[in-house]
Amino acid sequence: MRTHPDQSYRLQTCVVELKEDGETYLVDRALWGDLVAENTFGPRVLITTVSRPGNVISVWSIRLPGADGKLDEWNRSALEIANDYAAKSWVRVVSNRALGAYEAHIAPSTDTWGEPQWPAEKFEDILRRAFKGRFINSLDHPVLKRLRGED
Repeated sequence: MRTHPDQSYRLQTCVVELKEDGETYLVDRALWGDLVAENTFGPRVLITTVSRPGNVISVWSIRLPGADGKLDEWNRSALEIANDYAAKSWVRVVSNRALGAYEAHIAPSTDTWGEPQWPAEKFEDILRRAFKGRFINSLDHPVLKRLRGED
């Protein structure tokens, strides 16, 4: 995989992550203050990636430090890989449970594969496709109602 080196293809935002459902929802900035106490709500950086084979475009969501400033090793290592390795070389991201973090393995074919073919589409369009309508813009959103036990 590679991460897009252009900062305009990244977004620091907040999401509601429903791990049991395997779904992540973008949250309108106007609601962040109302959701700060919700344990499924938190800051993320969304980074455009491309993977081989096929130049498949996706968005990598990486947790950012919360209000306490703490970040676990999994997400710290993911940020390091996204910023320091995958922006410059093709890498394979490997979960190392003994280390409690991810490791980046530089692909031996990095030189022969060359630079990725990034899409011409705007980041907003990539996000829209990646989240497929999973955007919370009201406190009456069905996901928030379910979290509050109102449905």
